[in-house]
Amino acid sequence: MNSELLIGLFALAGSIVGASSTIISAFLTSKRSDYKNKILELARQVQAFHKLEELYKFELASQLGKSHDTVLREMRDKVEAAGAYTRPKMTQGEAKKIIEKLQ
Repeated sequence: MNSELLIGLFALAGSIVGASSTIISAFLTSKRSDYKNKILELARQVQAFHKLEELYKFELASQLGKSHDTVLREMRDKVEAAGAYTRPKMTQGEAKKIIEKLQ
C-alpha cells in the first residue's frame, strides 16, 4: 500500500512538473512574440523618421540656402542640445536589416 501511494505521488509530481513546463513555455513564447513585434514596429518607425528627416532636410536646405547635410547636422545638434534625446545612431539600413531578420 505504501509503494502504491509513493508511485501515485511521483506520478502526480511528474504531471505537475510537465504541466508547469508547458505553461511556462507557452508564456515565454508569447512574450517573445510580443517583443519581436515591438522591435519590428520600432525598426519601422526608425525607417519612417529617417525618411521624414530626409524630406525636411531638403526642404529646409532650399529655403535656408544651405547644404542638406549642414541642415541635418544643425538640426540633430539642436535636438541633442535640448538634453532630452541622444543623437540617432541607428541608420535606415540597420533598421532594414533588423526587419528582414525578424520577419
